[in-house]
Amino acid sequence: MTESLFSKPDEGTLVKDNFIEGSDPERLLPLISSPLASSDLAQHDSRSLNSRCSRISLDGFGVADAHHEGAFSVMIDSPVDVVTVFLPASGNAVFHWSGQQVESPHVANAPLNARQDGIRSQLSLTIDTQSLRDKLSRMLDRTISGNLQIQPTLDLASSAGTLMRELALSAHRGLSAGGALRQCPSAYSSLLDAIEYLLIESCMHRYTDELRRPSPSPTPRHVKRAMEFMEEHMAQPISLNDIAAAAKVSVRTLQHGFRQFRNTSPTMHLRDLRMCAARQELLQNGAKISVSEIALKWGFTHLGRFAAEYKRRYGELPSKTVHMSDVLPHRRSMCASQASPPES
Repeated sequence: MTESLFSKPDEGTLVKDNFIEGSDPERLLPLISSPLASSDLAQHDSRSLNSRCSRISLDGFGVADAHHEGAFSVMIDSPVDVVTVFLPASGNAVFHWSGQQVESPHVANAPLNARQDGIRSQLSLTIDTQSLRDKLSRMLDRTISGNLQIQPTLDLASSAGTLMRELALSAHRGLSAGGALRQCPSAYSSLLDAIEYLLIESCMHRYTDELRRPSPSPTPRHVKRAMEFMEEHMAQPISLNDIAAAAKVSVRTLQHGFRQFRNTSPTMHLRDLRMCAARQELLQNGAKISVSEIALKWGFTHLGRFAAEYKRRYGELPSKTVHMSDVLPHRRSMCASQASPPES
């Protein structure tokens, strides 16, 4: 395994180059499955397992070019907040995932069980699900959380499927040693955006129907004023009356505007902002400050309810986010504001 430095204008970001070739299941497993998951590999007969895999990862995004020979199963039994896109060049595999059996799926996430028998070559992409939620939040102009329920099929013969393969190849070549993307962070960012938006717009998921509807009317000025006030003051103990006063309307008018144009209430919108801010702090400072302290800083006084709501939104417990921040130190969550609670 090799590591190299990918230089950005303001900071150094680590690109991890992993190349493994051989038949040792323990060494191959992190590249065949996911280095972030609890997983196991089982061979099904006496035929030797031979694999060759080149995997490059950066900031929660990974791209792998792999060739596997043998009969084996991979069991990934811990939820990991990533989506994997499979782009097979040859061979077949059967996945048991989300209560269904899918032959050669193109999109999947853990937990899952995959079985291969024979020879298989494929490109694969791993994408941080939170990055997809962030993009959906921008597209739909509201906070998106929870399971995206992305369906496992992408027509690789379609223009979208062909483009996804080309983008994956470009990512692997560009991030390989000496690749152009290592010297061009803006180009890398644009390529990653293209991959993620293509996945959102070409695969069926929980928000597909909503994305296909005509755009709603522009948000009224008083709702925008309320949102801006909440973003600026979410670290403070503001009330619904404070928000309505800042928006220069009555509480009733404010609530009606949020229901009509944001499909939520002002208090739920404020809770969304604070939950996102708590997640951001868990990612940045979770190893230094306890989960309970962070929850209290952002107004969540009941730790059990905070943990349950957090898991419903993000698919993992707060403690898991802290662990992920150690593994993926550059992983980030989008929040409308980077405000911090005021010092006493």
